[in-house]
Amino acid sequence: MTGMRYVNGLAGLVLLIIALSYLDERDWATWLPIYGFGALVAFSFLKTRMPVWATWICAAAATGATFSYFAFFFQIAPHLRGDWIAQGHACSSLLLAAFCMIPVLAGFSRRLKAGPEAQTAAVQSGWRLRTWLSRRLARLAPRRSPTPHQIRPTTR
Repeated sequence: MTGMRYVNGLAGLVLLIIALSYLDERDWATWLPIYGFGALVAFSFLKTRMPVWATWICAAAATGATFSYFAFFFQIAPHLRGDWIAQGHACSSLLLAAFCMIPVLAGFSRRLKAGPEAQTAAVQSGWRLRTWLSRRLARLAPRRSPTPHQIRPTTR
């Protein structure tokens, strides 16, 4: 889960950089909240303990943001020329933002699949592993007798 946190943190950072890149544009008031919302959802994955209802809301928000970024891109796509990457950063930013939201959505989906039942099973399986391992290690350790041996003094 730690690797997923790094990926989603990086996705949030990319979305924040995209949002801040629109500050010098004339339509910044439109694009800044759109990308800022995606960054906020991506950064919310970094919170380790979340109630299930909040995870559902974040998963729905990540789904909505992903589909919105793709929808906005496909609204612009018919008007693009062959050099659309150099044409402007609106279309490339939308596409990058949409692909950044995919691991965020996958992370929230994974959290929802690992509900309380899965967490309880993981704790129980961890307990079984510790018990099994401690028994195996106890076999390797020398056995101690219940009564201590008395050391006899040696004389020379």
